[in-house]
Amino acid sequence: MTESYDIGPFICGHCGNSVRFKVIFEDFSQLQTHTYEIEALLGTMEDSTTRGWIYRLLLCSACKQITFERLFSVDGEPEESQFLFPQPFDIPDGLPEKVGKEYAAALKERLRNPNGYASLLGRTLDAICSDRGISTKYENGKPKFLTARLEELIQKEGLVPVGGIVNLRNVAAHADLGNLLAEDIPLLEALVRYILDHLYIVPAINQKALETNRARRKKT
Repeated sequence: MTESYDIGPFICGHCGNSVRFKVIFEDFSQLQTHTYEIEALLGTMEDSTTRGWIYRLLLCSACKQITFERLFSVDGEPEESQFLFPQPFDIPDGLPEKVGKEYAAALKERLRNPNGYASLLGRTLDAICSDRGISTKYENGKPKFLTARLEELIQKEGLVPVGGIVNLRNVAAHADLGNLLAEDIPLLEALVRYILDHLYIVPAINQKALETNRARRKKT
């Protein structure tokens, strides 16, 4: 065990803040040294390289929660880092700026406040509706709330009905309706992700695939 030291800043998967972290534990047991021969002017000589995963426990300076990370090292130089717990925020490609901003804000609340997370996913849905041209008002000027906007979006885009989203969001947003259960969160996430995948993420991935194929053809 070496003396603790600070790294970062980067975003904490617990509290969502961009902060410095203190490395409080390191495990070097997975490092392996490989010896090999190289050609030299006077024959051959031995050389070696040490490589493998270093496992670390990191303490967030803001929320004091622990992050579990592994770092791939080659001769003492880091080459790749992976956060094993909690999982890092995943902001997929293809999201419009406003939608991406609301989705990122929601993900920051995922671990620390389930009700807040679900409420912010509702804001993400509002941003999606606005991006796809769904009005916030009826023709008579009365406000059009998320339930009606989402129904219009579903019909316009040819999606499978996902009315359960609003029911779960309403429970999270109103204290008199109680709290979301742990098993509710994956349901809400899957429904929101279905809309994001259909409207933005899959088209963006497909476009990348097409561009990659075109670039490959140019090389041949």
